[in-house]
Amino acid sequence: MIFWYNCRMNISINTERCIGCGRCAQVCSLGVVTMKEGKPIVSNLQKCMQCHHCYAACPVGALSYDELDVGKTMPKGLPSADDILNLLEHRYSCREYTSKIASKEQLSYLERALDMAPTGCNARDTRYIILDSEAKVADFRKQVAENLLKIDPEIVKAEPFLRTITIMLKRGMDPILRGAPHIVISAYGPNSATGEIDCVIGLSHFEMMAQALGLGTCWCGFVPLVVAKHWKELPSYLGLSEGYTIGYSMLFGEKAFDYARPVR
Repeated sequence: MIFWYNCRMNISINTERCIGCGRCAQVCSLGVVTMKEGKPIVSNLQKCMQCHHCYAACPVGALSYDELDVGKTMPKGLPSADDILNLLEHRYSCREYTSKIASKEQLSYLERALDMAPTGCNARDTRYIILDSEAKVADFRKQVAENLLKIDPEIVKAEPFLRTITIMLKRGMDPILRGAPHIVISAYGPNSATGEIDCVIGLSHFEMMAQALGLGTCWCGFVPLVVAKHWKELPSYLGLSEGYTIGYSMLFGEKAFDYARPVR
């Protein structure tokens, strides 16, 4: 699946519900929402960077965006600092997986984690491609091998990473996916000022959610550093628009076994 954002929304204000507290204007850093005669008004909407802070700050749900539910409030019972620390302590790079495919529910949670990831300049110009089936992963693995193995031997000799990978591929090994049932690949657009970093931020959110779901994860630098470098058609293969650049990637899936104690 390809997962991205629909960023352009309109702001609406319910003047009857509004209590005139001014919080929406206070948190609007670009002055799109201001106060006039005790009520908020919206102007220069084209300047809005879609941070949604005005929507989130309103205590009575008087201000809303298209497609956002003003009935939602801050969830209760947030995880404790110890819970978060425990999750971080028990994170490790998983390189041993079962072949089990993630459930629709698990994938839904992972998509929501990506949806909530912040970006520099609030650009929201990241794309995430989740290979969510056995067939998609098998074809990706096949295409990677075919494209890397046809590279000029002189180029292979000059790049240690590439040389190691091609040796493993010739031996029938799986140096990129490591037997993982899934991979998520991030990309960023040509006009994104912080695109490469945004991709890493999104995958960091993705990883924490995957760990909370009991899934294993492993940061996979070979995709941007080797595969995307030498397989120029990779963005097109993934269904990305012209001009998009591969950011980073992550393996994920059911762990073959769990570690008995945290790693250092």
